[in-house]
Amino acid sequence: MELLEKADLQLLDRAWGILTDEYTIPEEKPIVISAVRTKSGKIYMGDNLDCKFGALAESYALSAAIMAGERDFECMITLKHHENPKVIKPYGEVLEMLCNWLADTYIIVATPQGLKKMQPKELRYLSL
Repeated sequence: MELLEKADLQLLDRAWGILTDEYTIPEEKPIVISAVRTKSGKIYMGDNLDCKFGALAESYALSAAIMAGERDFECMITLKHHENPKVIKPYGEVLEMLCNWLADTYIIVATPQGLKKMQPKELRYLSL
């Protein structure tokens, strides 16, 4: 588990700004967005507008980066807005995808000690 750096806080601010400023969110519809930063410093976004099945925000963000020719990733964050916005931890099939595609990339997660970044393999057995 590592502390966040300035670039990580900028990634958080960008994702938070999009989530809270760009969407008109019906109270009953949760929205999830994900942002991935490449080693070149570019940020790619993805969202999941209350989709019960199929692709999720993390896969959309990763796909956008890959389609733009990116292959080297540094950090990812996922936020959920439903009653109150919050950073969420990937789990299940999303975590499996991140372990396969972004094994050496950091994921920002909320811990009892505040926001930290961890690699996907570290998240597999961590309950937050």
